[in-house]
Amino acid sequence: MFPGPDPDARNDIVLTTARLTLRPPDDGDVERLFELVGGADRARVCAGLLWDGPDSAAEIAGWVQRHRHATFYDEGFAWVIHLDGAPAGTIGLRPHHFPGRALVGYWLGTPYWRRGIMKEALTAIMDLAFTGLGMGKVEAEVFTTNLAGLRLVESIGMQREAMFRRAVRKGGEWLDEAVYGLVPEEWRVRR
Repeated sequence: MFPGPDPDARNDIVLTTARLTLRPPDDGDVERLFELVGGADRARVCAGLLWDGPDSAAEIAGWVQRHRHATFYDEGFAWVIHLDGAPAGTIGLRPHHFPGRALVGYWLGTPYWRRGIMKEALTAIMDLAFTGLGMGKVEAEVFTTNLAGLRLVESIGMQREAMFRRAVRKGGEWLDEAVYGLVPEEWRVRR
């Protein structure tokens, strides 16, 4: 059996937690997501991301379209994190180049920081990855300068597996990157 989701699967998964709804992106999310990641706080939101943020709402609209129609192995699965019915950020799983492994990535608008929202969303995604999608491992890549990001992945039980010095050049500066991993056996113990 091929590990992970069916290669032809498309994302129609909606997840709910105590406070959040995570659902695939749609056109109604575009403007708010652009405000959160492309607006006044763009530099702060994108500081921990490989991506420098969108230059227009059309860029977010293109992302929505790609994720509405792609399979897991085309683009990965993405969800918009909704709090009180409004988009707060995004989270996604994308395939690693080895079957059965996935990378998790996420961002949250600054009004939603330090409220436990991303930990709640990441926990829901890990549950799905291991119990619903049959993944053998989920990894996260975090810049070592992103202290909140490092604490987040450690708080859900991810283990640091590697640290790549000068892994990424961003904003004229070389950044080190820590790679964290979690396997289903470790997740079951934590849950």
